[in-house]
Amino acid sequence: MEIILDLRESKTATVKDMMRLWLQIKASTNAELKLVSKKVDGLERQLGSTTSRIESQLAELIHEVRSLRDPAQANATAIRPMTANVLH
Repeated sequence: MEIILDLRESKTATVKDMMRLWLQIKASTNAELKLVSKKVDGLERQLGSTTSRIESQLAELIHEVRSLRDPAQANATAIRPMTANVLH
């Protein structure tokens, strides 16, 4: 803010003034970007664990539905990975 007030007094901006203003804007923007990046990383970790939990629950539900529909088929597919269960 001080830079802008300095520029108001003289009504002319030198290259030095503009560089100083740019450096301050860059520094504050970089700090904000680092904060946003940390928040995004935290959200990605949270989403990953939530997704894993949901996938596990979905696999259990699919297995339960199949066991109710056909107990012999449920036992045969229980060993397959989740993607194979979803496709059948």
